[in-house]
Amino acid sequence: MKQKLRDAEVRTMDETICQQYQNSLLYDIQRNEYITKEISTLREQSRQNIDQIVQQISETKTTITTNISSHSKTTMEQLEGLQLDFANRDDNLNEKIQSNEVKLDEVQKQNKVVIGTIEKERDIQQKNHAEKIGHLFQTERNILSKTKETTADIIKHVKQTGQDIKDKVDNLRADIINTSAIEAAKSIKQGTKLE
Repeated sequence: MKQKLRDAEVRTMDETICQQYQNSLLYDIQRNEYITKEISTLREQSRQNIDQIVQQISETKTTITTNISSHSKTTMEQLEGLQLDFANRDDNLNEKIQSNEVKLDEVQKQNKVVIGTIEKERDIQQKNHAEKIGHLFQTERNILSKTKETTADIIKHVKQTGQDIKDKVDNLRADIINTSAIEAAKSIKQGTKLE
């Protein structure tokens, strides 16, 4: 098509070339409309993706909070169970002491064993609790990192598409200006020949 337009500089533009040029311009207009629609679609998809990411973060935060609360409740229940067990043992020892079946040293030894067991269990529960919280926070950091990467990729893609469209529009504008200049030059040549 460009070659035919260049040929039109030295001879009159025939109807076929004019029709082809008109078809080419119509095609470019349709393509630009399609590109505009694609940009709009990409923006909407980006907005929906961001909404989904925010929703996932919110759901993850809720799950983490629920898990921590549940784990804390379980730990408290286990500690209460140990305290109840200790209280029962203490009651048994008190009964034995009162019945003179057990010496004071034995009571103190058993109390130390019970207290040691409670402290060990508490330490284990605290360690498990800390590990689970650490895992939950790591999961949240991973989700946030992935969200940032995905959002950055979407923004990069939208910017690149915008730049591609701008480049195509600039190229089309340059072609139109070039063609207009050729037509003007041709018209001037024809006007000169008529004189």
